[in-house]
Amino acid sequence: MVFSQSNTQKGRYNTLNGTYLDSDRPGNSIMMSPSKDKPVFYLDSVQINRENYFINPKSIVSIEVRNDRPNKVYLTMPAETRFVNLQTFIGQLHTLPSERNRIYFVNDHLIENPKDFYVQEDQIKEIQTGLKASIEGTNIELKIIRVLTKSKESF
Repeated sequence: MVFSQSNTQKGRYNTLNGTYLDSDRPGNSIMMSPSKDKPVFYLDSVQINRENYFINPKSIVSIEVRNDRPNKVYLTMPAETRFVNLQTFIGQLHTLPSERNRIYFVNDHLIENPKDFYVQEDQIKEIQTGLKASIEGTNIELKIIRVLTKSKESF
């Protein structure tokens, strides 16, 4: 079955057909059977950790949910869609100071492990690398690297 995105509120359970409408963000609901297990996500048939990807929901061609145990969610993207590793991509574009004390953001979301985070390349609008912050009471200066995307929404 292929389900399209809907504007259903998070966590509504439909007792008529036994499906659970789940979403981290309104507008990205998918239908799944109730389960205590987190669903396993696949991007073009490759298993991914959903938290490590910025995916514009409007770019998704189809979503297929298989009510196995655990639920499996298959996302299909257009053939030309390319995902780039955040740290590698920024490193290729900019000469950056040492890795020490760098903090990465995608829009306003802190990226804890940029080595494992991927961004939909055609969604990158701007990369800001000259931002700095310091920790009060210390001599530590933090280098902030911020990626702004064309869409603020991520699946």
